[in-house]
Amino acid sequence: MTLYLVRHAHAGSRRAWEGDQDDRPLSDRGIAQAGFLAAQLADQPVAAVWSSPAVRCIQTVEGIAAAAGVGVGVEGFLLEGSDAGKAVLRLVEETTRLDGSLVACSHGDLIPRAVGLLTTDGMRIDGDEGPAMCKKGSMWAIEVEGGRAVTARYIAPGL
Repeated sequence: MTLYLVRHAHAGSRRAWEGDQDDRPLSDRGIAQAGFLAAQLADQPVAAVWSSPAVRCIQTVEGIAAAAGVGVGVEGFLLEGSDAGKAVLRLVEETTRLDGSLVACSHGDLIPRAVGLLTTDGMRIDGDEGPAMCKKGSMWAIEVEGGRAVTARYIAPGL
């Protein structure tokens, strides 16, 4: 099955936001990027959608979850600053258990570390992008077989 590791879409300036950073919502551009992601996964067999508790992450994957007929599971281990190693283990393990794909939305600090750990463990990246590639509104499509991540493909943001 496939693990789609999504970086939240554009949420405007961190410095301009006066509230708690976890409450910062998507910008108009981010809403469009979220729509692009949902369109990319519309024909995929999505079995579960998980998100960091940050509002911008939840909003990024709500359309994907709605199209798949599932809710968004809020998972603290996907929050900014979390341990990428623990996140990778949990995500790959869950992908193995599902009858369909897992979509997980996180942040720009966790995703490159997670992809890097998977490549160190033998995962091959298809294409020219390296594990550090992680633009807002992008995702990694990671193929999981036999409890291991075997290949990954970077999907750039639509906008």
